[in-house]
Formats: sequence, structure tokens, C-alpha cells
Amino acid sequence: VFNAEIYFQSSKNEFDLNQEIKLPIYINSDKESINTVDLEIYFNNELLEFSGYIDNQDFNKKYFASPYSKDNKIYLTFIIPNGVSGIYDPDVRGIKDLHIVDLLFKTKKPGQASFIFVKNDILKNDGLGNSLALNKKDLSITIRDNISQNKDLSVDNKPPLAFEISFIKGDKNNNIDDILVFST
Repeated sequence: VFNAEIYFQSSKNEFDLNQEIKLPIYINSDKESINTVDLEIYFNNELLEFSGYIDNQDFNKKYFASPYSKDNKIYLTFIIPNGVSGIYDPDVRGIKDLHIVDLLFKTKKPGQASFIFVKNDILKNDGLGNSLALNKKDLSITIRDNISQNKDLSVDNKPPLAFEISFIKGDKNNNIDDILVFST
């Protein structure tokens, strides 16, 4: 039994049609420093549509392959310069699990859908390229017909106030992405 694990963290397992799903992925490295993450994740593309990802800034990572979808799988590969074993959480005064990325999906049809780690190569930061032995926790969800039929819906007919959007051009040579800035 390994104490290290890779898992999805979802606050619920039931979703409605045409609902956006944010699916965070975490790694508990069991205090082992890691420097490479190479994942392949299966999902049912008849029930779900991959709509992108949110890259958190908890730690420095360099993508070889940013999360992308091909057929019914999500692929992503990145390195972590100098390695990392966890992130310090001042609220609990200890190390919390590594929040890798948030995958975004939209539900298309009702049914049972799964997210399965097909490949989960996590390499230790030991200079030898050794793999971290870990347990994987896949996730199953239910997509149901909209249950809001019996609920009163309130429609917001009031448009938002206008807001200004500023574009700041990045510098690819210094690894700085383009930025949109706005406030509302």
C-alpha cells in the first residue's frame, strides 16, 4: 500500500445537462519531492465535452504539453524545476497536497461518466528519474436531466454595468503571457 496518491477532488458527483464542471486534480506525494508529471485521463466524450483548464499558480511548472483533448482522453505533461513535495498552508500550519490543475468540462447527455487515470507517471526529484509509487483514485459522476423543472427560476433581466478591458502584451522571451485586465 502506497501513501502517495493522485486524485480528483469534486464537491459533488451529480450534475445537470449543459452544466460546467470544474474538476481539480491533486497529488499527495507522501513528502517525496517530485519534478515531472505525465498524465493521460480517460473520459466519456459522448457525455462530456472538454472545454479547457485552469492552471493554478501554487508552484512553478513548465508545460511540455498543456492539457488538451484527443478522442476521449486528456493529455498533459510538465516539469517542476527544482521539484516540490507539497505547498505550505498557513491555515493548518502544514503541508497540503499539490493542486496540479483544474480540468473544465461541459455536460452533453445524461448518464454515468468516469474520469480514469490511464497513465500517471510522476517522477521523483532524485536525479535518477525514479517513478513515485502511488495509488490512483478515479472518479464517477452522474449526469441527469435538468432537475430544475420543479423549481422557480428567477431571470436576471438587468444587464451588467459597463467595464473597461485592458490588454497587456506579454513577453514570450521572458515567459510572460498576455494578460487581460478588467474590473466590474
